[in-house]
Amino acid sequence: MTSPRRVVPRSLAVAAAAAAACSVIGAPQAGAEAGTNVGYYTINKSASTYKSITVNNLFPTSVDDSTAALSVTGSGAYKMPFPVWVYNLKMSTMNVSSNGNIQFWTNTDRWDNTCLPSAFGDATGNSGRALAVFWDDLYIDRSKGDGVFTQTTGAAGSRQFTIAWQGRFYGNRTMTAKASVTFFENSKNIKMSYGTGNNANATIGIQLSTTPPKNIWTQYSCNPGSPTVKAGQVLTFVHRT
Repeated sequence: MTSPRRVVPRSLAVAAAAAAACSVIGAPQAGAEAGTNVGYYTINKSASTYKSITVNNLFPTSVDDSTAALSVTGSGAYKMPFPVWVYNLKMSTMNVSSNGNIQFWTNTDRWDNTCLPSAFGDATGNSGRALAVFWDDLYIDRSKGDGVFTQTTGAAGSRQFTIAWQGRFYGNRTMTAKASVTFFENSKNIKMSYGTGNNANATIGIQLSTTPPKNIWTQYSCNPGSPTVKAGQVLTFVHRT
């Protein structure tokens, strides 16, 4: 089912361009610099019961189009327990959007998702490392128990850090959206889990940069015509060199 969105008509040309930009699942992307050492991702699909998180809410009030800054020097819900791997690079800060993405260079609350590589609404058109876990037009309604939650599990050296979006679609707030991403302290792999099915609009994937020569990305889903996810599905982005 396609969720209603804020009405922003897309021309046939834009739709065609978006479809063309959608990647081959798990393949190194066009534009990857020859000889680069950042590696790439392949995607393994599996199934597991989605586990909701209800602690450490980044947005204690209802929000539409907002971001929260996390870092290894932060406190409470805004503290990263360890630097996270994105491609072959460690990141110690991140900006978490209520619209289902994480940005490591930019800090925008853009709701109208695009295919990767994306500038995420940055005015310069230059964006770097980012994760589109379930990038779409989402709304966090605290009266319904919604939020963007964080949780750390495991012992030091092998901890897991999870960020979970538990909200609803802006255009139809009776439709819930549940998705999470898990980073591993001892692995460069990244796991994305889903508690509700993907409408045909969400962007799902990881990018290194939109700027040559390292404009590399791996995309699973982007707008109509691309793969979707269903409740209980897990996508593991396996880092390879």
